[in-house]
Amino acid sequence: MKTEKSKTNKGLIGLVIIALIVGGYFYFKTSGEQATTASFQDNGQKLSEDIINCEFDVVSSFDYKNQKDALSEENRKVYYETSDSKTPNLITFAGLSTKEPKIKGNDGDSPVIMLKNDAESVVLVEQNAFGDMFTYTIFKQEKVAVWHKAYKLVATPYALLSMGYCY
Repeated sequence: MKTEKSKTNKGLIGLVIIALIVGGYFYFKTSGEQATTASFQDNGQKLSEDIINCEFDVVSSFDYKNQKDALSEENRKVYYETSDSKTPNLITFAGLSTKEPKIKGNDGDSPVIMLKNDAESVVLVEQNAFGDMFTYTIFKQEKVAVWHKAYKLVATPYALLSMGYCY
């Protein structure tokens, strides 16, 4: 009788452990899909034709490194990270209806080149003092923007990519 009870208890303990493992798997499982929300309400207003503010909470950065001097597949790596900022990067695009649009951010303001401005989107390019190009694509109907940088950082390729909300 003790043997049967012992087997039953072991069976129940085994079932509980399996249930915890399966439940834990589904509880902690993420599909890799995460989302951000805008920190403001636009109440359905359209974007301005002249000034657009965009905030970027999540930034993904990529960095290429060759671990040794010899180029080989095992030495070549692209590292990446995604950071979720508590204080979003705020970028203002001003003068979009003029011939001299500007970008305003933490480092002051600078001119941008407008490549496209139609009913669907605005595409702007900024060039820094080193000749590196940064692109900004603002999708008007969706009120989101893509911010992309790519350049060499201390002789190695570096890239930044973010999508944010505009108002």
